[in-house]
Amino acid sequence: MTPADMKQVVAIEKECGENHWTEKELLKRLGRQGIYGAVCYFENVIVGYMIYEPHDTYFHILNLTVSEKCRRKGVGKNLMRRLLSNCTPRRDTVDIVVRETNLAGQLFLKSLKFECDQIFKEYFGDEVAPKEMRWEDGYHFLYTAPPSK
Repeated sequence: MTPADMKQVVAIEKECGENHWTEKELLKRLGRQGIYGAVCYFENVIVGYMIYEPHDTYFHILNLTVSEKCRRKGVGKNLMRRLLSNCTPRRDTVDIVVRETNLAGQLFLKSLKFECDQIFKEYFGDEVAPKEMRWEDGYHFLYTAPPSK
């Protein structure tokens, strides 16, 4: 992901409804050391992206978003395959936390052999008015790569 991609990435993020990341939030995360972004193109247009952070023994996905018009067409699977192909015997797991209300995301992860192993109570906080927060549980999904032969 490059700075030139940001306009299209922000547009995809805004399609996601009320819980989207702003351009400022995206740039803040991508500006941190050790945070990487990947995009998926179709006909020279970005149709999905992922932001992730490699750790010593696992990858943590911060965000994975696909344009609404391209969902269920393999874009998310393509992005995930790219990341999963980087698993090694030393770094063999991938994790992500998904909102309780994101059933489509949960089902997508289950289709890729991710398992929900924990529920984090009131993990996501959204400011709905000044000094008023709405909290939502986060579902922690974990993928463990099969041992290499």
